[in-house]
Amino acid sequence: MVREILAYVPVLLTWAAVAYKLLAFLRSPGEPGLRSFWFGLLALALSLTTLLPPVYLGIDRLVGISNLARLLAHCLMAVAAWSIHMFLFYLNYPDARTRPGRRREVFLLGLTLALLIGLFALADVREETLDFTSRYADTPFIAEYRLVLIGYLGLVLANAARLSWRYAGISAMRPSLHLGLRLVAIGATVGLGYSAHGAFYLAARRFDLGYPFGDEELVSDALLAVCLVLVLVGSTMPAWGARLGIPALHAWAVRYRACRRLYPLWRDLYRANPQIALIPPSGAVCDALTLRGTGFRLYRRVVEIRDAQLALRPHVDPRAAVHAAALCRESGIVGEEAGTVTEAARLASALRAKEQGRVFGDPERAPRMPGWGDVQREAAFLSRVALHYIRSPIVHAVLARLEQEDVEAVPVVREAHGTIGPSGDIHPRPVERAGRGSRRQLARLVTELLAPAPTVAMLLLVVSWHSAAAASEALRWALLSVLFAAALPFLYIVRGVRRKRLTDIHVYRREQRPRVLLIGIGSVLVGFTLLTLLGAPRDLVALVGAMAVGLASSTLVTLFWKVSVHTAVNSGAVTILVLVFGEGLLVVAPLVALVGWARVQVKDHSPAQVVVGAALGAAVAAAVFPLLR
Repeated sequence: MVREILAYVPVLLTWAAVAYKLLAFLRSPGEPGLRSFWFGLLALALSLTTLLPPVYLGIDRLVGISNLARLLAHCLMAVAAWSIHMFLFYLNYPDARTRPGRRREVFLLGLTLALLIGLFALADVREETLDFTSRYADTPFIAEYRLVLIGYLGLVLANAARLSWRYAGISAMRPSLHLGLRLVAIGATVGLGYSAHGAFYLAARRFDLGYPFGDEELVSDALLAVCLVLVLVGSTMPAWGARLGIPALHAWAVRYRACRRLYPLWRDLYRANPQIALIPPSGAVCDALTLRGTGFRLYRRVVEIRDAQLALRPHVDPRAAVHAAALCRESGIVGEEAGTVTEAARLASALRAKEQGRVFGDPERAPRMPGWGDVQREAAFLSRVALHYIRSPIVHAVLARLEQEDVEAVPVVREAHGTIGPSGDIHPRPVERAGRGSRRQLARLVTELLAPAPTVAMLLLVVSWHSAAAASEALRWALLSVLFAAALPFLYIVRGVRRKRLTDIHVYRREQRPRVLLIGIGSVLVGFTLLTLLGAPRDLVALVGAMAVGLASSTLVTLFWKVSVHTAVNSGAVTILVLVFGEGLLVVAPLVALVGWARVQVKDHSPAQVVVGAALGAAVAAAVFPLLR
């Protein structure tokens, strides 16, 4: 059934395309691009029709030569590829520039057809078969025949993918043509996979390497069918796309993408200046699922970002633009792109200064953001700024450099309301003495080394090694448990930090923690289920189950109070080690106190929060682990 679908559906689509474009061809038979395109579709339809079993066998019986229909179909396929290639030439280049290319391509097509006919005549293929490739793969001259065909198709498809993608890039004002050419480029890329697969199969048969994909004919047919469907749909889309609303859909997609790109910047600006928003931001997931009203939402975001930029002018750090411009020059970024990176750095530094309560000079003298008179151009510019605000390493480097300069600045005057630094700005908090700075550095080091992710990963490795029967099993169970219980939740946090959704990898703000903990619970539960179903050691299963319960308990407390997850994880880990290895592991208990001291020292938690976290982690581990063990 699958074979029949893969064989007949592309044939029907191709003949439908031939009929659909026939009227356009008859109206303008002298237009070279349209002529090449239509004859290419006709040759492709004839080629695919020839390969249908009834037609294939009927042609061979009629002429009395076995498998001649295969040669005819392949020659027609080469002609079709050449014709559509010429159509793309006419799209991309003026007629004068296509002449040398046309002569070269005609010569290459003629050489390919001559080689196909010659190699087929030399091969001994007198036995009729529909599975031509697998039946005659080892026959002399057939491998060469196949290589000539797939080599020519691969060359044409590679060029077609390049030209389609190129022309699509300069046809953005015509959505149907733009999207259609993108589909043609993707289909041509799949066709390259068809050519590569054919070459791989021939190499595997010739050198006895073994073919790992099962039925070679089925794989080839599937790749060819996907390639043809994408190329046919994409190449005809400019004609029927407007009737199906492709331009309107494209316009909606542009607005929706702009809204999504602006969301992180708009959300952070709202948090700094809540008065700017007519409608406050919803969560990222809700915003992504809101598909209606994209025009109004985009207009409001552009206006509100501009309002926030004006409100932040007193907090714009003049050093940010200087550092961003220097880093752009070092990276070779110039022109408008450098301007968007610099503006993203200025906004990021202004948000940082606003949070610290810092003001820089006269706001009227601050540089103004470039602007345009229409929403579309404003949205396009701000989208690039928002993208750099989230992803640009230059913006992150500018913020890091500003923070380093602030740390290294020596206070010269102290007043009752703050500290005045060398640049004249007032720090609302006193600068710490050297002794306290060294303690904070030690506290930060402890915070990083004994953070939940590395602590959990190390505990899982130890318990896996202890409970597995062999080293190979221990490694397998450790990798699986660490992936779901530590790595995936940590990567989610890192992604959130990079996209400015989270403050830092330790998630300082309590209101950001429930979502992170819920993601962690989901990941741990998946790992717990897999470990249970796959027959992992009971100690490891019990440990992961206790972790899920511990995360759930921390989530409930976090809804009302900022409990320390660091101390909860470390006290739970110490409890598990004692239950698994005995009371001798109580020697590591002081690490929990060290972690609690560090969390208080870096001012992420109060003493009560670290004590409650330690008690919660130990209680859950002591209660749940023995029950699941």
